[in-house]
Amino acid sequence: MPQDPLQIALEHHRGGRFRQAEVGYRAVLGEEPDNAEAAHWLGVLIYQAGRSDEAIPLLERAAAARPRDAAFQHNLAQAYVACG
Repeated sequence: MPQDPLQIALEHHRGGRFRQAEVGYRAVLGEEPDNAEAAHWLGVLIYQAGRSDEAIPLLERAAAARPRDAAFQHNLAQAYVACG
């Protein structure tokens, strides 16, 4: 298992251990508030849980930090669509 906290959270996410993934992403953001990857993946996780309104600020923050990242922009757009 990876040692990097973000990679550990991603492994939990991929493995369907969503609670552990959320805790991991939030821990990374607690240490590194500007971590665009952690904000993005936490936003994706929250979006997948059907909480798009909570996901949007995280996805917006990630997309603003990496405006040329198509995946970040796409996931933000998906959350906007889900919110109507």
